[in-house]
Amino acid sequence: MKPMPALVVGLVLAALAAPAGAQGWNGHGGRGGPVGPRGGYPQAREQRGPPQQPYRGPPQGQPYRGAPQAQPFRGPPSGPPPGWEGDSLGAGWSPQQDEVRQGVRQRRFVPLGQAIQSIRRRGPGRELDAGLEQFDGRPAYRVRWAAPDGRRIDYMVDAESGAILNADGGR
Repeated sequence: MKPMPALVVGLVLAALAAPAGAQGWNGHGGRGGPVGPRGGYPQAREQRGPPQQPYRGPPQGQPYRGAPQAQPFRGPPSGPPPGWEGDSLGAGWSPQQDEVRQGVRQRRFVPLGQAIQSIRRRGPGRELDAGLEQFDGRPAYRVRWAAPDGRRIDYMVDAESGAILNADGGR
């Protein structure tokens, strides 16, 4: 016999001759599957507390009342939620963009890019979104800004001059 096939035959014979409870390389039995207190086939767990009683329905004297009655669908709520009136970053952005474009063409408003440059001069970060609102009776850009440290800052920038009117943030 050649040396390599002899080695294979020897290993097969050794495996067949091993006792059924012998531990294999991974701690499990050779042929009979896992054995021992941790391995093995599922065993009944130790019960804790009083023995489990089978379910017998609702308590006597208390009839089943059924599921709560569903309310009829009344449709989506009308209008914006409370506190969202006049929010430049809400649903009416298309007419708002048109108003800003027209104001920039007529030289009533500074371009939004110029307002963002004012914010950049103040500190690093990036614009999240922007829109036109009224601030103290004047048109102003609200620019939401992400600072490098993760804070979100809401800047109010005068749409006519480009000056920063207010900065609210840190959350």
